[in-house]
Amino acid sequence: MNSITTPDVNQLWDVIVIGTGMGGATLGHALAKSGRSVLFLEAGQQTSGSGWVESATPGFGQLPPETRSKLLLRGGRVCEPVDDGEGDSGVVPFMGIGPGGSSALYGMALERFFPQDFQTWPLSYQEMEPWYEAAERLYRVRGTVDPIRQELAPHLLTPPSQSASNSAIFGELASRGLHPYRLHAGCERVDGCKLCQGYLCDRACKNDSRRICLDPALQFENTALLTETPAQSLEVQGRTVTHVVTPRAKLAGRVIVLAAGALVTPGLMPEQTNRSGCVGRYLMRHAIDLYCLTKAPSYESASDTKDLGLNDFYHVDQDLLGNVQAFGPALPANYLLNMPGRSRLSRLANPLISRIADRRARSPVVAAMLQDDPLKDNYVSGRKIHHRFGADDLRRQQRFREIVMDNFQSLGATQLWKKSKNRAGLAHACGTCRFGESPETSVLDRWNRAHEMDNLYVADASFLPTSGGLGPALTIAANALRVAEEVNRIL
Repeated sequence: MNSITTPDVNQLWDVIVIGTGMGGATLGHALAKSGRSVLFLEAGQQTSGSGWVESATPGFGQLPPETRSKLLLRGGRVCEPVDDGEGDSGVVPFMGIGPGGSSALYGMALERFFPQDFQTWPLSYQEMEPWYEAAERLYRVRGTVDPIRQELAPHLLTPPSQSASNSAIFGELASRGLHPYRLHAGCERVDGCKLCQGYLCDRACKNDSRRICLDPALQFENTALLTETPAQSLEVQGRTVTHVVTPRAKLAGRVIVLAAGALVTPGLMPEQTNRSGCVGRYLMRHAIDLYCLTKAPSYESASDTKDLGLNDFYHVDQDLLGNVQAFGPALPANYLLNMPGRSRLSRLANPLISRIADRRARSPVVAAMLQDDPLKDNYVSGRKIHHRFGADDLRRQQRFREIVMDNFQSLGATQLWKKSKNRAGLAHACGTCRFGESPETSVLDRWNRAHEMDNLYVADASFLPTSGGLGPALTIAANALRVAEEVNRIL
């Protein structure tokens, strides 16, 4: 593996990829396979599968800040807070840093957006469709055909046998005339699989961007990885990025690809790319509600907890709502107890909270994922973010809640909380360098190249002009493969 510590400042790389998440690693892997020389820059440190949730460490909240940061970084977690305008010390986003980026923590759901999500895009669903299939094959996606879509998908791998609990849930939903399907997931489901959602997998089971793309790319002699090397800025001459400036050195590449995530990439965009005023704007993040199905049969193991997909409510009348899916394994009680802002009284109730958490851990939980509108006033600037759900978001959220409660009533649906947002839930952040046809209204062209630059591309969730009602991971990977072909063509 070509993980290096001292960069050659005299080397001219074909491509420098900043970030190793779903977009950066997927694109870099495709180009490395084509014989291009690729340098990956990763701000985080080397990690290894831990199989544990760092912030669930007993007493985590009382540890010194430096110790907490080290634990989070070791587990591939962002540790620095961002200012979200709530008037306190900020919030630490639940996002990844290190090889694999946030995909190393993700819940492995790999679903396509719907054709109607592409209505304002500079390309159609039909143009993206072959790249979706290529990404599904690459990430070894398992699942069954969604009856709502009715698309043939013979390349999908067969999911494991369905548990008794999930079979009962599917049967109850089908009896209501709904159309459940086996959620599309990039997971090998090895024996004893714990569905490591929210933490690093230690079983070579989670098909994240490190396992599927980054590590295989590093087997090529023309590819290298620099960890603990954040990009600080880009040097530009005319319409060309000449160097990436890092704390270690200035590095030269023929093509530069930004894939540091929707909260970081905008801060690296050269000033001349902001002709539209859209850099850092139109931040989206999804509104996600969780429902515990208190009357459904209990799960027998963690591997049963990520099975259900349901798109009956994705598009209702004229409203774009979103997907309902199994949430996955419950977080440990200690994680809940260590959440910031907990009062002394609630800490005294730790034993009771632990018992409740243990009981709920075996109850099925579903997530309703509402796509939020792209609003220009929602933005990221340096370490400051501003995001507020708009009036239409809140109206559609309320409608979605009523629909879910009505259709899951027989399963004992109980909404776990009704906050309008989870401050740390920024894992689906997207939209801050949107692509489009016109440089007056977008940052990137249809190939994700900055309108005002000849060799600067973006391959992370920043490019999305709409958030869709599903997690963006598969769309990011599919788009990265599409962009890689274009970059390979121009080199």
